[in-house]
Amino acid sequence: MVAGPAGPLAAKEPAVFHSARLEFRPQGPDDAGAFAALLGGDRDAIMMTASMPWPCTEEAMRRWIVDRGTASPYFTIRRREDGAVLGSIGWKDEKPVAVIGYWIGIPFRGQGYVQEAVAFALDLLRDRGYREVVGNTFAENHVSRRVLERMGFAYVGDYVADLPGRCAQRPSCRYVYRLAD
Repeated sequence: MVAGPAGPLAAKEPAVFHSARLEFRPQGPDDAGAFAALLGGDRDAIMMTASMPWPCTEEAMRRWIVDRGTASPYFTIRRREDGAVLGSIGWKDEKPVAVIGYWIGIPFRGQGYVQEAVAFALDLLRDRGYREVVGNTFAENHVSRRVLERMGFAYVGDYVADLPGRCAQRPSCRYVYRLAD
């Protein structure tokens, strides 16, 4: 169960949620500096996303956050014990289906934070009445594929992602997690 206020997630609702070790708060332009600090030199991580800007500067991240808008929920992931920004998780809102996305900065990888964040998202989406969660990842992103598999997502097939912002098409994999029958 997710700890936080009831009701729909909207940009006007500054809901903060918690899991055992993490805090999730709605993402905003003020997060750009922390995101750029975590990802600024990590070109490989940026290129594993569909749209994050490269080079990853604070201003570029601020534009990216603002351009995504507030139609779908995105959360900044913080460690509860010290408030450190670890990464981000969110989903495209296509109710009853959500398309999830996440990333964690290099210093915080391999510590189970991504799994905890995905578990938070699945619980919140279930509580909000979603029936299915889709996780798309590039075929070569073996770490993200393992996360989805560990969390119980079922591999459903390959496709080619068309990424106009990257001027590319990339082999990708689709995973699905069923929240309700």
